[in-house]
Amino acid sequence: MPNDEIDSVSIGVLASQITFLREDIAELRTAVSKANDSKVSHREWSQRNEHVNNRLQSLGREIGDLRAELRAKSAPWWSIVAVITAAGSLLWTILKP
Repeated sequence: MPNDEIDSVSIGVLASQITFLREDIAELRTAVSKANDSKVSHREWSQRNEHVNNRLQSLGREIGDLRAELRAKSAPWWSIVAVITAAGSLLWTILKP
């Protein structure tokens, strides 16, 4: 095989390898840009985190307030027993068995 054929074959192989390399670099650039699109800065992340913490604290306070309100509205057990006893007495007085 003459030297010219070896040079032309190696140049063709080199050209195809460079094409593959360019395609790989283009894919890497696309992947890196997509990955950077989904990232946020540390400052923005800390602001979001602080907002979520404040929301959770306010929801915790709301839940505590609602529980306290429910406890205040519910009658103690002795008042319920007193109402049942009064109703029984009224029925006993009316029916007199």
